[in-house]
Amino acid sequence: MKTRKSKLSVCLCAALAACTLALSGCGTLEQSQQATSAQAFGPLNETPAAYEELAGKSSDSGRFNALILLARAQISSGAADDARKTLDELNQSAETPLERDEIKVIEGLLLSRSGNPAAAAATLSKVNAAAFPEGAARYYYLLNFSANEKAYTKTKKTSYAEAAYMSGRALASLTSGEDRLTVLRRNTALLSTLSPAVLSAHAASAQNTLDKGYFEYALIDGSSSQDAKDKLFSQFRQKYPDHPLVALIDAEGTAGAAAQVPQEDTADRQSAATAQEPQAEAFEDAKPANVSGVISVPADAKVAVLLPLSGRFARSVGLPAKYGVMAGLQNRHSRYRVTFYDTAAESVDSIAAKLKADGTALIIGPLLKPDVAALNALNTGIPSIVLNTPEGARAQSQWHFDLGPDYEGALAAAKARADGVKKPAVVYTPGRAPARAASAFVKGFKGNVAQCPVSQPENAAQAAKACVPQDADAAYVAGSAADAVAVKAGLPAALKVYLTDGSFEGFNNSGQQLALKGAVLGDMPWLLSDSALKDSLMKAVPKADAQAQRVFAAGYDAVALAELMPELARDSKDVLHGLSGDISLGEDGLIECAPLWVELGKVRN
Repeated sequence: MKTRKSKLSVCLCAALAACTLALSGCGTLEQSQQATSAQAFGPLNETPAAYEELAGKSSDSGRFNALILLARAQISSGAADDARKTLDELNQSAETPLERDEIKVIEGLLLSRSGNPAAAAATLSKVNAAAFPEGAARYYYLLNFSANEKAYTKTKKTSYAEAAYMSGRALASLTSGEDRLTVLRRNTALLSTLSPAVLSAHAASAQNTLDKGYFEYALIDGSSSQDAKDKLFSQFRQKYPDHPLVALIDAEGTAGAAAQVPQEDTADRQSAATAQEPQAEAFEDAKPANVSGVISVPADAKVAVLLPLSGRFARSVGLPAKYGVMAGLQNRHSRYRVTFYDTAAESVDSIAAKLKADGTALIIGPLLKPDVAALNALNTGIPSIVLNTPEGARAQSQWHFDLGPDYEGALAAAKARADGVKKPAVVYTPGRAPARAASAFVKGFKGNVAQCPVSQPENAAQAAKACVPQDADAAYVAGSAADAVAVKAGLPAALKVYLTDGSFEGFNNSGQQLALKGAVLGDMPWLLSDSALKDSLMKAVPKADAQAQRVFAAGYDAVALAELMPELARDSKDVLHGLSGDISLGEDGLIECAPLWVELGKVRN
């Protein structure tokens, strides 16, 4: 898992927008009745009504800039029709090529905010940004990056990613300090979504060391081996000593060193300073996620974490979840004031009474289903992120991870549908978990699915061969890793096979992966790759199995989600790149975690 990409995209945008918000050294509009060129693309300090008044009071020389501010404010407030009228007035008053290009920027902003990033990108591509003053150029490159990135996300056309990269590269040259690092992070994160083949082709054809370095960096960053990345980045530094990404390598190396599992004697209360990030309307062109119960707590709020920290479940799930929360707090430099409570030593009722009395603003956990039910029965009114699926009534401000087999099957069905599968079969071995996963697959696929239960695992190959129809175009196998090996042996070699986390033991097993070669496995990203964070967990919990690793990931991601949920709710297309997968806000309080899908037996860098 690449921890450097585990921030919510919109928050990177917000930090990136700091360079836009700092453009003008002029006074506010309250101090002046004349909008300057610098202010036209500077911060929005007033309401649309105030900018409309300013436009009315401005002389001819300042009216154009005031109208730019007015249009931006109207777009930011959602008044698209008013913005179009202002654009008409701007087009009538434009006299120079520069002013006409500035109008195109506003048109691009309106198109992007209206949910048409491709049209926005097309409009912005006609702008001669080289003629812009530095402040307006920064604003343009910021907006153009965003529009093309969104168009790429929507269409998957690499031309949009390439256009976004060019704007990001230009923007980096116009910024410095933390702003520049944020631009570099965002640009390299975008490049890393391109395939290694595309990146390699660009690196080979690059006409200068600046571009070549960007593409080579993205290739290195795609490696799942932290040791390999460290060595390759060291070579990158020597090969390109003056490249801007050297500063990012140094900064990420420092940040990565903190991402470790804290030792058991680490204090329960975590505290560290963190900067607040400004917003800019250039990155407000998103559709709200349309979810209710969004959790928003102060940065220094009291947070209670409820886990079984003693007894039979402590070693297997309680402590791994605690270590995940602690690592998340440490890695994010969180200011949350956190206290851990042992649900095995104290009743949830007793703990809840304390939390209501001491002003706790958020609960992370519980983990075990009976404890989740006990918490919900109390109706504390405290928002919560629980680590198991609640049964029955839940509070609107409660969100939950689903680490169970039902979610596995649903994810496999969604993946098969997305891949164009028409006639799948589901093969499942004995046990409650495989049966639940199979049932969820059938329900989620919403089509004709051949169901093949296997009563005796030792005869799984023969049972699968006899049951799976000849015209099936894929099979989902629900069972342990060993069972999956047996089932796949009875399936046609060319048949596409889907597996989910129940068939992965949490660590690389070359023998099993060779036997399952060609099968597509979906699991949490961090389970499928090695990292310093995973090594640290293994030291704290020797031989941590897949279940322990997954609850660790849920605890880790719960911290990020608690901090970033308001940002995530602002854009239905935004995700949080977590250890658990690409996280979004689902229905009925479900924390949706899209897994990483990999083809087994294929070399992964």
